[in-house]
Amino acid sequence: MKRYFIYLHISHFNSLFYRCNRLVLIGHTANKQLATKLDKEEIEKVVGEPITDFSISSGAKKGDNVAGTLLALKVTTASGKELNLVYKGFPSHDPKQKQFVVQFGIFRTETSMYEKIFPRLKELLELRKTVKNKELPIVKYISGFNDDQNDYVCLEDMRPEGYIMQDKFNSLTLAEVSLYETPGDRGTPSQLKFIDFQLSRRGNIFEDLGYFFWTSTTPEFRSQHLDQMLSFYAKSFENTMDQLDFPKPEGFSRGYVIDKFYQGMHSAYLYMPFALSLQMCDLVEAKEEQAQNGTTKKEDEKNNQNGSQSGPPAIDFDAMMKEEKRMMMIRMKTSPRALQRLEDLTREAVELNLLV
Repeated sequence: MKRYFIYLHISHFNSLFYRCNRLVLIGHTANKQLATKLDKEEIEKVVGEPITDFSISSGAKKGDNVAGTLLALKVTTASGKELNLVYKGFPSHDPKQKQFVVQFGIFRTETSMYEKIFPRLKELLELRKTVKNKELPIVKYISGFNDDQNDYVCLEDMRPEGYIMQDKFNSLTLAEVSLYETPGDRGTPSQLKFIDFQLSRRGNIFEDLGYFFWTSTTPEFRSQHLDQMLSFYAKSFENTMDQLDFPKPEGFSRGYVIDKFYQGMHSAYLYMPFALSLQMCDLVEAKEEQAQNGTTKKEDEKNNQNGSQSGPPAIDFDAMMKEEKRMMMIRMKTSPRALQRLEDLTREAVELNLLV
């Protein structure tokens, strides 16, 4: 039996259970750099009770795209509980990444989701007698902290329970795309948990649908199953609204979902060079290439200054876009798979007349 973690961008609470993508966040910090800060006293603050033993190991593979540091903790409490935890820590050793994290408030966003939004959503489900499953498909939140210097989020690690992450280089299968909670034989996906809410927002559901299908499925999959999956989404959305006893949006139907999706495909395509390069690159190779190219002394001094100041620094969007364009080219250069996926997607876009 396979159980899956899904990385999710939320742009509409009503579609929480259905939309997902496998984009993680930018950057990588060596786990050993933060491990020394997590002593017994700090871990007791994180779990909220005395502990007798703990161990720390890497929570991510080398090259994974993680904003900050991801650690796996095994903790034994004084009361005898054995805890498997994931600790997402602030990127205090990378000025550029720290600037990104602070400017966009991604740790603050994630703690707000767990401490404010999900409890209110849970209350809503409890009030609705028509809702069959009142459990949110998220992992247990242990604790979090925000001061733009020592931010962290600590969650239950579900990997010992059989949950896995799909390989970011492979397309999702039909069973995985249509999965919410489907019992099956060993090796068949049966349950999922949504994780990583650092870029959560409320917005247009069709932006996320386009993003998901362009990044996480192949042209072959879309040619065979896209309309079927959009129909599945429309039905799931309607079922959710019915269970919550909410009126459906005026004009909402299967045909409406399919039409609006195709209308937005051009905009979704324009975002793909950034998204695919970020999702499919080997971040270690990309950073090595970046180091070889180097940045100017003036840029490094500016980044270090921004990284050391308290509070969110001013956002220089022109400089940010220039740097992101440069990094996008590096990521594509160091990832033949990302480049091939973009070439395949471009051929598909031409066939669909999206570039006319």
